Amino acid sequence: MMSRVGSKQAGGLFYVVLSAWALAPSTTLAVEAKFDTKAYVQTHCIRCHGGEEQNADRRFDRLGAEPSDHQTADRHSAEQWQEILDVINLGEMPPEDEPQPTAEETKRFVATVTRQLEAAREALATRGQESFRRLNRYEYRNTIRDLLGINMDSFDPTTSFPADDRVDGFDNIGESLVLSDYLLQCYLEAASRSVDKAVQSREVVAPINKVLRAKDFSNRKFLFRPEQRFIVNPTGDYVDVAHSDPSLARLHAKRFRGVPADGYYTIRVQAEGVHREHPYPPGTLRVDRDEPIKMQIIASNPKVAPPGTGQNSSDRIVATVSLADHQSKVYEFRTWMDKEFVPVIRYANGPINFRTSLVKLVRKYHPETKTSNWLDVFSTEPSENLDVWMSDAYQGPRMRIHQMEIAGPEPKDETKPDWFSVARERSLEPFMFRAFRRQPLDSEVARYESFFQSRMSAGDSEETAFLTTCKAILCSPSFLYVETPPDAAQSDNRAFQLASRLSYFLWSSMPDEQLFRAAAGGNLSEPETLLAQTRRMLRDPRAEAFIENFTNSWLRLNELGSQSPCGRVTHDLVHYEESQLASQTIVYIQG
Repeated sequence: MMSRVGSKQAGGLFYVVLSAWALAPSTTLAVEAKFDTKAYVQTHCIRCHGGEEQNADRRFDRLGAEPSDHQTADRHSAEQWQEILDVINLGEMPPEDEPQPTAEETKRFVATVTRQLEAAREALATRGQESFRRLNRYEYRNTIRDLLGINMDSFDPTTSFPADDRVDGFDNIGESLVLSDYLLQCYLEAASRSVDKAVQSREVVAPINKVLRAKDFSNRKFLFRPEQRFIVNPTGDYVDVAHSDPSLARLHAKRFRGVPADGYYTIRVQAEGVHREHPYPPGTLRVDRDEPIKMQIIASNPKVAPPGTGQNSSDRIVATVSLADHQSKVYEFRTWMDKEFVPVIRYANGPINFRTSLVKLVRKYHPETKTSNWLDVFSTEPSENLDVWMSDAYQGPRMRIHQMEIAGPEPKDETKPDWFSVARERSLEPFMFRAFRRQPLDSEVARYESFFQSRMSAGDSEETAFLTTCKAILCSPSFLYVETPPDAAQSDNRAFQLASRLSYFLWSSMPDEQLFRAAAGGNLSEPETLLAQTRRMLRDPRAEAFIENFTNSWLRLNELGSQSPCGRVTHDLVHYEESQLASQTIVYIQG
């Protein structure tokens, strides 16, 4: 994060983030102390889980005296006490090389903390916090997408997040969504990356129209020895690719340095399939000659790994198409590409372990193409010149590429509201409203405005100060937790709380503008309005999140495979049973 924000900005950002957590509301729990639990933890836990050392990313030196202490009686504190209780109950802590408590001390500690945690759960529930939980990874990603207006096809700020624990198949149960120091650090980095990405995605550049020809992909005219990466350009008019091993080279034009900005691009590839019907015996190349030759278009980030050398962790398959046999056609694709990404072409269903197959074929069918060094994998030139080269004689299936054209980016859609840009031009409050999914408190606005001014006073530009403040807002508990904290849940905010419950249940994301307006109008809780909003949201494409998450967790449909009956069941559930589902949704979100 230091590299993105700068050390002085990062220090300030840590300050405002920690201030936000310190000022987050807490609940007073009246539980009489029966044992000095703090002393027990100090003696047996803090050396390995304190300020100097945090084994397993756990730090307990900041805990209150007990779960019922008025300064630590929030859900996060209770979760930490539960973790301590669990490992002591299991006999895993303290380690053998640490001072050991007596059996009586441990018994009293377990009994006291268990009793306090039971009271804490009851108190938290009575204060309306049973669903006061943090966003899981999926919800966080979707919320960042909708809040900042970022296309997530090739961007994921949650890659470093630890996996969310599941309870009975569900990964959105508050009790299992613990918050560690490591996860808080992940949030800081994710906030920084996301805001930077939001700025990048709004760059406006002149569109390009690049035509990449065969010579841009390869200048190899022939092959004199068997190779796994059979890529040749015999005439200069086209490139032939005869292998599909995913770890080996794909077609990439080195002179194309990547698209100039985030956006939608049109890719046109002139290509054909060659020799799908070949003279070699069945099974020789281990490909199905009845299946069309398939071309795959991949969007790849060259900063992660050279795009033409094999698999790249940033690879995203844009399209897979069947090529016409011996008929050159232009295949067109519209796809999102992040800045500096490049298009890569791969023969999707060609031979794998191609060199072994080619050696056998040459020996039996094309001996005239063998030079004396034809099996020397280190030779770069043939030992003698021949009339027919191995690449000429081979008659197996190939993907033939004539050229590629890439045009874009398309103009931005100006009809969609862009609240991130609005906030950059005017004030922080519109951004805070959407980030918190409710009206921000005056104290919250004042705190972040003060932080913004402090960054300006420290020498930041207005733009940098604003972006750093946005990153701090994305680390606030009011953003990271699904619902409005209790002390902010006044009558005018309860409607926003209901809106969040509805949107995270159906969309696994934040409310949209229509839902915000319904909440602001004060009539969202009315049965007619709530039913209308639920039905509208079920018809929205974002309701696919309900299928992917809730129904898979509940019915385990994802474990049945990807056969069409599963899709039919969920399609029926969401679309044909809309009325029943809408009614049940309302019952669920109203608790």
